[in-house]
Amino acid sequence: REYFGAFDERCREAVGEVMGEAGGAVTADELCQALMEASSSAMECCRALYLWTLEAVREPSGKDGSMDTAAPLFKDPRLESLGDFKGTWAERVSQLFVALARGCDLLAEVIIGYGRSPDDASVTVEVPNHCWAAVCVEGRWCLLDCTWKSFCAPPFAFFMQHFPLQRRWQLLPELKTKDDFWEMPRYSADFALLGLEIDGPIQSSVSLEVGSVPYSFTLDVPRGLIVRTELCDEEGKEVFWRSGASTSFHNVVGVQEGMCKTRIYTSPPHAGDFLLLVFVTSQQEKEQGKDPHSALSVKVSCLDTSQDGGDLLTYPLPNATELFFSNLCSLASPLDEPMLAHRETDFACSVPGADRAWLESKGEEVCELEPSDSDAGFIGNFIPAEGGSLSLLAAFPGDVKPRELLVFYPLSLTAIMVTEVRRPEVEDVSEETEEASALRQTFGRVDKNGDGRVNKADLLLAMKRMPDLAKTLRMSKSAVREGDGSMQEFERAFERLDRDQSGDLDWKEFSAVLVQE
Repeated sequence: REYFGAFDERCREAVGEVMGEAGGAVTADELCQALMEASSSAMECCRALYLWTLEAVREPSGKDGSMDTAAPLFKDPRLESLGDFKGTWAERVSQLFVALARGCDLLAEVIIGYGRSPDDASVTVEVPNHCWAAVCVEGRWCLLDCTWKSFCAPPFAFFMQHFPLQRRWQLLPELKTKDDFWEMPRYSADFALLGLEIDGPIQSSVSLEVGSVPYSFTLDVPRGLIVRTELCDEEGKEVFWRSGASTSFHNVVGVQEGMCKTRIYTSPPHAGDFLLLVFVTSQQEKEQGKDPHSALSVKVSCLDTSQDGGDLLTYPLPNATELFFSNLCSLASPLDEPMLAHRETDFACSVPGADRAWLESKGEEVCELEPSDSDAGFIGNFIPAEGGSLSLLAAFPGDVKPRELLVFYPLSLTAIMVTEVRRPEVEDVSEETEEASALRQTFGRVDKNGDGRVNKADLLLAMKRMPDLAKTLRMSKSAVREGDGSMQEFERAFERLDRDQSGDLDWKEFSAVLVQE
C-alpha cells in the first residue's frame, strides 16, 4: 500500500483527464492507453486497472448484491460503452477487469468458484457463488478480486476466501479440497499479509460441552504486533462472566526467529453460540488511533447437556492488562485447569524485566513468588481464599508503584459443574471383579499427585472431566449447584466413605462405594 501510494494518485489524474476530455462515451482503447502511459511496468499497469475498476463500478445493495444480475455496473453511464457484460454483478466486474487487462496486453482470465465473504464466511454454500480474476504479470500469475478489494495477495491468503472450480487456480504448492476450504476458520485478507501463521489444527466451528476445558489453538505472530481477542454473542456484543472475568485470553508460550508463538483460549460463560474474534495491530497504528486488523474468527458453540437446563458454568479465564501482553509475559500455571478456592495451587509465570512478582487479594499479599530457573520466571504455591479476585503484580526497575498484570477469579467448589445423570442400582461386587479394576483406574485418575489419597476438591475437579464419577459416588445429582441441595448430597457421599474423618480418601475407603446400597 505504501509502494503504490504515489502511483495511485497518478493513475487517478490520468483517468480524470480521459473522462474530462471525453464528451460522450469512453472507449476501451482510450482508457487502456491512458493507464498504460501512466504505468512504467506490468505490475503498475495491473494496479492501475484494479484501482480504476474499484472506483468505476457501482456496488450493489443488499447482502446478496454480488449475485444480482440486474444491478447497474457503472457509476457513470458513459462507461456502458466499454462492453456488454453478462451474469451476476461479481461476474460482470471480473469480466470488465479481464477485458481491460487484455486491452493492455496482459494475459488475464475470469475465475469462477466459491467465496466466503468477510462478513458472512461461516455460511457453507452448495453452488458457485463468486467470481474473480487472474492476471499474468512478468511471467507470474497473480489473483485479485475487485469486488472484495483484494489485490495480488499471496496465494494462501487469497485462498482463505476463494475456492476456484478449477483447482489449479489456487496457485498453491499443494492443492486443497473444497472440504478443506469450508472447514477453515474465517480469515481476513490481512491475516497472511501481516505475516500471521497457523501452528497446529484449527477449525471454523467448534462445539464445547458446558464444563469442558477452554478451547485453544496456537498462532505464530510476528514480534511487534499486538494481539487482542474477544468472545461475542450472536448480536456481536462481547460477553463476560458475571464476576467480570474474561471469556478469552491469549498467552505467549515462546519466541523464536522473530515470531511469538501465541496460544489463544476461550471459555464461554453459559450455553449458546458465540464468535471468537482475533484482532492484530502494530504499536504505531495503535498510537495513531487506527482500528486493529481483523485477523480471524472461530464459531464456538457451548452445549448445555444438563437435563434441567440449569445455568451451568465452565470456568473463567484471567483478565490481562495491556502490559502483560506488550511485555511478552506468559502464564504457565494455572491455565488448563481452574483456580479453585481452598485448594492448593501451583503458580508459575514469566515476567521479563521484573525485580519481583507476587499475588495479592483485597490489598493484602497472598504469596511472594520466587525466581525460578527459567528465564524471567517466577513460581509459588498457595491456597486461594473464597470470594473476590486475586491479582498478579510485579515491580520493575524505576517504577514507584507495582504494576498489575493479571486478575484471577478463583472458583468455589460448588462451581465445578458436571452432566446430569440418573442414579443406578448398586451391586455387591468383590475386588476381583471387572468393576473393581475399573474403579482402581478411576481412583488413579483422580489422585493427580499420586500420594494415594484424594480430597473433596480433587473429586469435584475430576467430576468435571469424568461425568460417570458422580454415578460411582452414588449421587442422584452430578451437577453441583448453589441452593439445590447437590452440594450437601456430595458432602454426605464423601462423609460416608471417609471412615477415619481425615478429610481424605485412600483406596480402601474409596473402594467402599462398591458395596454401598
